[in-house]
Order: sequence, then C-alpha cells, then structure tokens
Amino acid sequence: MSKKKKKIVKDLKRNRIETRNMFGPVTELYYYKKLFKKVRTKFSNAELVHKQGFYINCSSTLKEEEQNKIIKVIKTSIK
Repeated sequence: MSKKKKKIVKDLKRNRIETRNMFGPVTELYYYKKLFKKVRTKFSNAELVHKQGFYINCSSTLKEEEQNKIIKVIKTSIK
C-alpha cells in the first residue's frame, strides 16, 4: 500500500467515511492463470490499481452534502 493511499484512507476513516481495498488483480487468480497459462504478460496497470486503489461509497442515495464531505476530505488529504 502506498504512503499516499494510507494517508487518504486514514483521513477518510477519521471522518467516518468507509473504504474497502480493491480486490486482487484478476490476472493473479488461480482460474485465470490456469486458463491462460501460456500468457506470460505482466499486467502492471492491474497491479498498480490493486496496490493504490480503494473503494468508497458511491450509492445513488448518497446526499450531495455527503459527496461534498468525501471530496473535501480527499482534497485536503492529497495536498
């Protein structure tokens, strides 16, 4: 996990905004490796998203003030 991701997730948590880690890259799953065992390509973008990405609430019921709070926390955190 990158330092920037840790800081953002920590700041979101402190503000009671839930996050979840990204699922591992599909290219690392057993079934995928078995199905495409001849493919030797390195999927660096998938690995990068897995290491640096995370999920936040994006429900259609999320109110505008809640959206603005999330935006504010992230903007403050990455400065």
